[in-house]
Amino acid sequence: MITSLVAAQAAATEGDAAALAEATTSTRQALDYVFYLATFKYLDSDDDTGSAEGAVFYRGIQPRVAAADPAADAAITAAFSSGDVAAGCTALNSPAVLNALGVDQSEQVTATA
Repeated sequence: MITSLVAAQAAATEGDAAALAEATTSTRQALDYVFYLATFKYLDSDDDTGSAEGAVFYRGIQPRVAAADPAADAAITAAFSSGDVAAGCTALNSPAVLNALGVDQSEQVTATA
């Protein structure tokens, strides 16, 4: 993420719109990955504070998830209140969601332990 932000700053300073667009995309994907990881982690929270934190992290990626896979969005959102961790994690790892977030399948999280 830091590398992407540095590249964005350099591109903006140099007035290089193409490089700025590329760095912006790279930065967004890095942030999305952080929010993806946090969402996955907090889906398995056993307390209200952790669930609330997870739901807030999820809001950072929810627009892209909902656009890519509305059913996955509904399952992830419901998992924070229902405690259905398996359904939430499965939805978070749907191919459409991973693609929308720029998460390579080799980077997806598959266990909450």
